[in-house]
Amino acid sequence: MPLRSHRAPATFGAIKKPAWLLPGFIRERTITMITASPNTGKTMLGMRMAMSVVSSLPFFGVSSARRVPVLYCAWDAPDWDYAGIYHKLVRGIPSSHRPRPRKRHLSPYDDLVLLWERAPIDTFKAEDFIRCVRSCFKCEEEPGGYDPGLIIFDTFAESHSSGDENNNMEMRKVMQAFKGLSHTLGIPTVVLHHPPHTPPGQPIRARGATIVEGSADTQLTLTAAAKDPAALTLAWRKIRGENRPSKVHYRMETGTNEKGEFIILEEGLSPNEEKSARLERLIELLKSPRRSVTLCSTLEISRPTLSRYLKELGAVKRKGRWYYKSKT
Repeated sequence: MPLRSHRAPATFGAIKKPAWLLPGFIRERTITMITASPNTGKTMLGMRMAMSVVSSLPFFGVSSARRVPVLYCAWDAPDWDYAGIYHKLVRGIPSSHRPRPRKRHLSPYDDLVLLWERAPIDTFKAEDFIRCVRSCFKCEEEPGGYDPGLIIFDTFAESHSSGDENNNMEMRKVMQAFKGLSHTLGIPTVVLHHPPHTPPGQPIRARGATIVEGSADTQLTLTAAAKDPAALTLAWRKIRGENRPSKVHYRMETGTNEKGEFIILEEGLSPNEEKSARLERLIELLKSPRRSVTLCSTLEISRPTLSRYLKELGAVKRKGRWYYKSKT
């Protein structure tokens, strides 16, 4: 079998860097790995990313370069859990941001297909795996089905049949299967993964053999603030061929509206920036004496948090009201 090669160095100019599908997050023909601890919100993030790719819905300030069908391998939880997350995310999207469907009778997210039945990637050749999933995308226009433009695996542990994640030889076979989809067939692949046990305050990494991290073209980590699980930070550990972008700080807010429960992923300040902004606001409020209940309500913080802020400022309480005098 002939091997693909380029004669050095005259033909190197013909080798081009793959274009972005979702700028900064997913590049064409590559593997993106997102590592997060359990219950951090990686499924919400992965699902929201899929909804953006199928509909061009903005994703933390960027939009998909093109609308493509997405296969989401939903293997980490029951089907009803994934269905619930999807509906909550849809309810949380403001009406002004809702994308238009391709056709009037379709949902904007009609090209998002959730695959419930587990199919370990390392038990197939890449071509056979795609042949199996083509039937998931059957429609009137393409009765035979069509290839997904992005595949998301949730999670890495459920997407392979190998026994030892710490064995480089076994994990090489698994990562070669992912490369068969992304590098050979040209279908960008996102893999959601867990970290090993990590001491508090230490950076997290992908669990298992070093080849797992080494084979990913883009690596992101998702972490929650220690005292505020809804405050999340998405950071780049590696992005092949690029400088690492700034971290994305966002909040995962939940609530209920007229349509039911919703989830909103809203970009915002980092925990430190948010604290600084609240302290500045607190100083402004304390230019006149205030009660604790008024400060908590205005700043939308708890009593313990307010106590920490007041102590840090050196505020004084007299007759049930708080006073603050600048030291400068």
